[in-house]
Amino acid sequence: MSHEFLELTSIILNIAPALDYTICCETLMILIILCESYEDASPLLCQAWYDPVRIDKCQVWPAIAQLITTSFKSENSNIEIYNETLMYTTATMAALAYPSQCLPDELLEAKIKVANSLALKLLDSNYSAFREVWLGQFRTPKCSSNILKAMYGMRLSTPRFSAFIFDGSFLSNELLSLLRGQITTEESDLDEAIELSIHISTAIIKQIMLQYDNNTRIDLRDQLTIKDDRKFEKLQPITGHIAQLTMSSQVLPPRAACALHLVYAIACGAKFLLNPEEYIDTLSTIFVQSECDFIVRFPFHHGLLDGLIMLIFHIVQVDPQKSVGTLIDSGLFYILWQQLRAAFRSLYPNSLNEEISIITTPDWILISRDGIHQLLQLTLELFLQRMHKCLSLLIQPESIMFEALSLMLSKELTEQLDVKSSSSLTNEVITLTCNIFMFPFSIETSETFLERTLELCQRYDIIQKLLWVTMAHLSTDRVEVPVGLVAQLSYYQESARKTISEMLMNDVQVNRSFNCLSYDLILYGNYKSTI
Repeated sequence: MSHEFLELTSIILNIAPALDYTICCETLMILIILCESYEDASPLLCQAWYDPVRIDKCQVWPAIAQLITTSFKSENSNIEIYNETLMYTTATMAALAYPSQCLPDELLEAKIKVANSLALKLLDSNYSAFREVWLGQFRTPKCSSNILKAMYGMRLSTPRFSAFIFDGSFLSNELLSLLRGQITTEESDLDEAIELSIHISTAIIKQIMLQYDNNTRIDLRDQLTIKDDRKFEKLQPITGHIAQLTMSSQVLPPRAACALHLVYAIACGAKFLLNPEEYIDTLSTIFVQSECDFIVRFPFHHGLLDGLIMLIFHIVQVDPQKSVGTLIDSGLFYILWQQLRAAFRSLYPNSLNEEISIITTPDWILISRDGIHQLLQLTLELFLQRMHKCLSLLIQPESIMFEALSLMLSKELTEQLDVKSSSSLTNEVITLTCNIFMFPFSIETSETFLERTLELCQRYDIIQKLLWVTMAHLSTDRVEVPVGLVAQLSYYQESARKTISEMLMNDVQVNRSFNCLSYDLILYGNYKSTI
């Protein structure tokens, strides 16, 4: 039925000269609404709607191109209706090609195929007139954001479109003008337009400068080499202006900050040029003054926080004396864990109706699996540098960090970590989490401090989770750290010893997994921390 409407859309647009042109606008508006509706519908319906073969068969793109470049050339055409039709055209292209963050990977890939179909047509010489008219609307209010949305999807679909953007005048003219505030746009669209500009610039650096594909993960610990310095010179004004935007929380949309850091770090070859303390303070202000409502997915296998975490980790390694204290005191380290906890909300049962609660997939858009791993590495580094400051954050009465760390050991999350990643990543996440949990037991602490730690361990079922992940995921040569943590807890808590005994007696799998270990090591705490 929906594809019948696409066929009808094509017919209406083709016979537009014989009709009232407002019908074209209304038809395109319905098409946009259908796109939004299907993204909220079932995956099966959504996948069927975003079928590039069916869309091509319905001849929607040729009909739109014909309407814009031929039908309105008549001297009798109403310019107001023409401009309105152009606005709806840019919105339709965005609706069909822009990969919304709410789509899971399999549906995202379906939509990318539609974007690819559109990209290949726009790169065709037969569509050059339509392409020029479409790009010419960038300086028109209400159009720039939609053009960037379509561009974002198309450059994800094929490196050829990224090369097309790079080789033309769009970067040095329209995009730079937008970042400088020289293009008038709707106030509500400005933040999103800047954010999309940042993502597109990042993709061009990644694809054109570094010659990586979408699925290659960038790691700032690697030596990144710009393949062609002459090409990079064309992007330097854009990356330089983006860097300046970071220093103003009122200009930069907070949700764009994360993508920005990856852009800037790559552009500088991971050489940090700004004052680290000033940069961290400003970044903290940006996050504190906002709700951090991240929107754009960037790109496959990267979470929005990944670039930020990588850059902070790089700063800490380059100049730990200046950066570590600032990172903790500014609240940015705590904010990172706050955001991670937000990404894990889908793992929590619905407190109002736990019986029918369904565990769903974590939001990897905010932070990826590799991003979690790197945040744990950063956290371990900060604990080694400023142990007491970090411990005070870890054992707060309502500790977000402790809660998020406990989720790292949950069955739901570890199973999700195993999806589309190697078992070594899951092993590393478990081991790093246990290492962080060991810190309260590795130094002499007050009785109150220790009681608070033990209370949190009991509240979040750390013993049960440790036994489960050790049994399910770790080989014998990797169990030393979690077993050491179990031993510490059993030494201090009778309830922990009781829990261990019950699990060993009642759970055959747990019993078997611990057959190779010394029971008195676990039950009587004859274990010394290696930290």
